[in-house]
Amino acid sequence: MEASVSSTDDNNLYIDDGLDGFPAFGFRPGSEVKQPHRLYLPEKLPAEFTLVATFKPTSFRTSYLFAVLNPFETVVQLGIRISDGPGSNQNISLVYTNSDEHSHSEEVAKFTVPKLTKKWSKIVIKVSTTDVTFYLNCHEMSRQRVTRIPQELVFDTASTLYIAQAGPHIQERYDVSTMHTFPFCKKKKTKKRRKETNGYRECLCVAQRNETSRTYCASDAFHGN
Repeated sequence: MEASVSSTDDNNLYIDDGLDGFPAFGFRPGSEVKQPHRLYLPEKLPAEFTLVATFKPTSFRTSYLFAVLNPFETVVQLGIRISDGPGSNQNISLVYTNSDEHSHSEEVAKFTVPKLTKKWSKIVIKVSTTDVTFYLNCHEMSRQRVTRIPQELVFDTASTLYIAQAGPHIQERYDVSTMHTFPFCKKKKTKKRRKETNGYRECLCVAQRNETSRTYCASDAFHGN
């Protein structure tokens, strides 16, 4: 994400104070941060992967933390969407769509959480071949059985990665500060460093890109409060 944001000249981007005094990127609704997905993501998403994000929303608007869109920018192939939930809650959804088969974005898992506005939150969405597990601030909140077709999602070569929105047609722009990217893990290619965190164990993610290990800023998502 740092490379994507730093290459964009946009007055709606700003630097905010993040966790533990570290700087964070801020996105206002008019921001426009996008890059060809192939610069940062694999051509094929493995069957088992993990998404990690540390962020602070400043409004209640329905919006995407990030979205990978098909070439027509009408379908979200992969993304994290935050929307209004029941009562005083919000929903966090994993969007996962085979755009060759579907003309609308598909939410394969949805988790209800307390309102996250104006406070830093750390989320982990861990996807296996049979289920999706959601962690909030290092606590496992829910686990859902899901069926994903296909198990390994192939992105189009012309797909686009958007940060804090879902493109010009879907939009749903976010007003948010965020610290971390969204790393991918594949078990057989992942270096595992075990950490004991509030009663559960999890590996820190090291994704493979161009046959070189690249460590994303995921470790904070597994620290205790």
